[in-house]
Amino acid sequence: MRKMAGLVLIIGVLAWVGGCLPFDPGLPPAAQWVLLYSDSFSNDDSFGWYQGYGTNHEWWIENGRYHAVLPNWDWYDYVYNEDRTYGLTDFHLKVDTLQEGYTSDHAWGVVFRTQGESFYTFEISEDGYMGFFLHTAQGWADGYEWELCTAINTSVLTDHIEIIAEGPNFTCIVNGVEVLHIQDWTLASGSIGFIVDSWDEPYVQVAFDNLEVWVKQ
Repeated sequence: MRKMAGLVLIIGVLAWVGGCLPFDPGLPPAAQWVLLYSDSFSNDDSFGWYQGYGTNHEWWIENGRYHAVLPNWDWYDYVYNEDRTYGLTDFHLKVDTLQEGYTSDHAWGVVFRTQGESFYTFEISEDGYMGFFLHTAQGWADGYEWELCTAINTSVLTDHIEIIAEGPNFTCIVNGVEVLHIQDWTLASGSIGFIVDSWDEPYVQVAFDNLEVWVKQ
C-alpha cells in the first residue's frame, strides 16, 4: 500500500507527578473550552466551504454532509475554511467521518493550522492505520510513518476524529480513544479543514459531518 512520507516528530509522553498540591485561593480558574464554530452541513451553501470539481477532485454539500470524491488513484486533496477558522492557535476539533466510496485503499482526516500549502494533518485509513504529517511549500516532510490504530472502525464505515492543539502539543483522538501525542513547533496558527487520499485505487468518496471547533476562553 502506498502511503505518503511524513514528519520528523517528537512523540510526546505525558508524565504525572505524584503528590498533592496545596490549595491556593489566589490561583485563577482553569481555562474552559467554549464553542467557537460548529457546522452540521444542513445548509447546502454553508459559508466558507469550497464546493466545486476539477480533474482530480469534487467537493459538495448535500443531505447534511460535506462530501469529497477523488476520481484518480495516487492523489490527495484538501480544503479548509479560512473565513470561519482563520488564525486558530489552541483549539479542540471534533468531526464525524463516513466512508461512502467504492475503493478499499484510501485515507481521510483533518487539516489544521493551515496556511496555504503549509498544514498539519491527522488521517486514518480504511485498513486501520493512522498518521500525523506536516506539509509545507517544499512538500511532505520526511521521517514519520503510518502506525496501526486499533481504535479505527474497520467493520463499520463511521469514525469520530478529535484533535486537541495546545501550543506545540497535539493530542489525536479516534472514537473517544487517545491514540497519539505529538510535539512540533513548525506551524503556530492557521485554519481548519479536511483531507482525502487515494492510493492504488481510484474513486474514493468520504463525507464529513457535525464539525465542532472549541477554543479556550
